[in-house]
Amino acid sequence: MLTRSIPKTPQTVTLTDLETGGLNQRVHYPIQLAYIKLVHSHDPYEMQVDCTSEFKLKLPDGYVVPEQAAKVNGYKPEIWAKSAVDRVTAYKEYLSVLAWSCFGGQNPGFDHKFLDEDFYRLGLEWPRLSYYGLVAVDSHARMLRLLGYVENVKQETLCRFFKLGEQTHDALDDILQCAEIYRRLLWLECLGFTDTNVQTAVDMPSELYKKK
Repeated sequence: MLTRSIPKTPQTVTLTDLETGGLNQRVHYPIQLAYIKLVHSHDPYEMQVDCTSEFKLKLPDGYVVPEQAAKVNGYKPEIWAKSAVDRVTAYKEYLSVLAWSCFGGQNPGFDHKFLDEDFYRLGLEWPRLSYYGLVAVDSHARMLRLLGYVENVKQETLCRFFKLGEQTHDALDDILQCAEIYRRLLWLECLGFTDTNVQTAVDMPSELYKKK
């Protein structure tokens, strides 16, 4: 799938984040899903939140989250046993929100392939979308890296740059941080990556994420 640049017309973008049990979608599973659906105005950097939600996902019997992954994403079997939701139930709600939107995120290719694999296992299908490319937030940050403001476009780096605190690897926290980064990067793309504008973007009050 291709990566879409700044939206040209009013549209909705559903930014999505997964925490997973590993890096290989063939043998590992999503363990947490979070999303925020944003509605763009005629000014692309102005947007409203349509909805946001998060699910801890019930894992197949016998699947054990590797210790290394659990350390990163905070997976605890006792918590998931109490609050995890059946994957089909969670996915159906998510897919109803995603319909006629665009799929996006900080690293949407990774999340898309994990969801695609799990949808196949469960007999689910992607809905019709308004655009079939991936809205990749990290691609909007490339100018910051090219101009020397940041050393890379990882979310943890962009969170520090925009004073949003540390990346927690909780799917809901991560996607709200991602949405706030996305808003500021679209503002910079519209007005230009000058030193003054970049500093203004850094100092902006956060509208979509509240630092913990």
